[in-house]
Amino acid sequence: MAGILVSGAMIDLLSNFDLGETQVLELPLFEGVDRPRAEFIGMDQPDLSRPVPGRWGLLHVLAKKAALYDEGCEGIDFLVEKPWLDEPPTMGQVPYRSKMTVLALDAEAACTSVDLWFDERISDVPFISDRLRRAIEKAGLRVPTMKWLKEAKLYKTKQKGRAA
Repeated sequence: MAGILVSGAMIDLLSNFDLGETQVLELPLFEGVDRPRAEFIGMDQPDLSRPVPGRWGLLHVLAKKAALYDEGCEGIDFLVEKPWLDEPPTMGQVPYRSKMTVLALDAEAACTSVDLWFDERISDVPFISDRLRRAIEKAGLRVPTMKWLKEAKLYKTKQKGRAA
């Protein structure tokens, strides 16, 4: 997944949470492209004369954990990856922005360690802990690129389910 653009306020909020390997890189943000120059050289060039006020950062979610609970998920295709292995892993493919998709997590796994992560078997859906979600809402912040995500159902299990 590409990075997620976040404000300085979000950078400050995230610094209070366990992000594990996830990184936030502060960087300047500029308003647009100098069109005449871009057309002349055949590519978009940043117009460094118009910085966007404030602090900005690029959030790169690197943390992973195994929290997916297969039996509670709906609308996810689990496909065998690397079938030549003795115990091939299954990877989940989540239909993008589908209203039929239900994500389910093992409560114990989801509520321990990092507050922002990808599941080991779904590489395109970032998850956030309820604690982080509540803090973002309380601060009046939002992450537009993550707005389509549904809140995953949590299941109390003794053993995480795996797709066959």
